[in-house]
Amino acid sequence: MCVPNIEPPTEKAASYVTIIRILAVLQFIVGALGVSSDNYYIPHGIFGIFLAFVLFMAQKVLSHQLIIVQLMLSIYFML
Repeated sequence: MCVPNIEPPTEKAASYVTIIRILAVLQFIVGALGVSSDNYYIPHGIFGIFLAFVLFMAQKVLSHQLIIVQLMLSIYFML
């Protein structure tokens, strides 16, 4: 599946894309640590890696819907 890379229309949008990229990397690191740390956190780590993938796709296609879905899933599973 080839996902087109959409260029941000403004400088402010480009700064938001950079923030989303940083958050995706941090989410991936936290998910990887969850998988490698203990048996109890393996499902949380796998889900964290999935959420990092969602953030990566959101910054690639500049989709606000994907960001909202990622936030709602993160908040739901955090509680």
